[in-house]
Amino acid sequence: CCCAGAGCVRQKLDSQTGGTAFLSGGGTILERTLEAGEKVIVDTNSLLAWDHTVNLGVRMAGNPCMCCCGGEGACNTTMEGPGRVLLHSMPLSLQKRSLRTPQNNGGGGGG
Repeated sequence: CCCAGAGCVRQKLDSQTGGTAFLSGGGTILERTLEAGEKVIVDTNSLLAWDHTVNLGVRMAGNPCMCCCGGEGACNTTMEGPGRVLLHSMPLSLQKRSLRTPQNNGGGGGG
């Protein structure tokens, strides 16, 4: 999404007695603990999970020309601590793209 939305589906996990949650991420999973006031800028599609204490925000990324021609959208996602953030390097959209079989462009070959 060009507006850095976190998607239309977000799920809150909460437990008063502890427990285990299983998350599905692709590629490399990075866990980072942010200090109070520490801010990082991330690709929205790389967000996997974050503590409730982390503030999720949006900031402008460049100018309108960059939005239309740069392929990265108009905004970046910011995360400000304190708390843990989990990111993954290969979101589902990239996984799907990488698993596609190459299409034959009619360039001969075969028999």
